[in-house]
Amino acid sequence: MGTRSSSPPATTNTGSEVRQLLAEYFTTVERHDLSAFLALFAPGEDFTVFEDKETYDWKGFVAFVEGFFGQVPEIAFELERCAVDPVAPGAAVATGVFRGT
Repeated sequence: MGTRSSSPPATTNTGSEVRQLLAEYFTTVERHDLSAFLALFAPGEDFTVFEDKETYDWKGFVAFVEGFFGQVPEIAFELERCAVDPVAPGAAVATGVFRGT
């Protein structure tokens, strides 16, 4: 009879790497830094974003972000109870609560 062990994290730094990426994501939105924000994504013909009941390809997503930055002159984010669960090398699921004001 074998024993079952839990898998080790994909990397020891996964949690901090994901939290750093989330902080960078929110900072680029707060600063309305379009080029830095878009650099966080990998455009391509299979790029798809689901946002507020809408689906966007790369061109539509860029237009959506430009419109958002134009309509929301100031925004700040707080990230609470962020948990990062590595699921495979180079992949993790982050859950938590973020508030935009």
